[in-house]
Amino acid sequence: MTGRATALLLLLGTILPGPAEARTCLDYRGVAPGEEPPLRAVLPLPGPAADVAVLAGHAYLACGADGLRIVELSDPDHPAAVGHLGFNGADAARIAVLGCQAFVAMGSSLEVVDITAAYAPVALRRLVVGEAVSDVAAAGERLVA
Repeated sequence: MTGRATALLLLLGTILPGPAEARTCLDYRGVAPGEEPPLRAVLPLPGPAADVAVLAGHAYLACGADGLRIVELSDPDHPAAVGHLGFNGADAARIAVLGCQAFVAMGSSLEVVDITAAYAPVALRRLVVGEAVSDVAAAGERLVA
């Protein structure tokens, strides 16, 4: 963890992970070309977010050594951190959500997490794939890694 400030950002309903000082949360509706859009919302996080997936009113963030962070998005002006799951210091680098499970890529493995209760995610199992997992994505009913 680098110690720099990070934040979850809202941009026209799109969730962007990134350093608070590098990006802002903007709402472009009604903003003329060349005008600065108003700040919408920023949710500080304890560490850098490497990846994000959004499903059913929640953002799921892969936050490096901090693990998985879950954010409630029902009020886009006031996003709220609701859940967290650490992986004993393993770097959560990428994330995909499929149904009631999140798949977190960490090195050469995927951590399968039950996210049925966003406020209390539960690690179900670790799948060791033998190769470095550079990305993970949900495609319909399939997981691609």
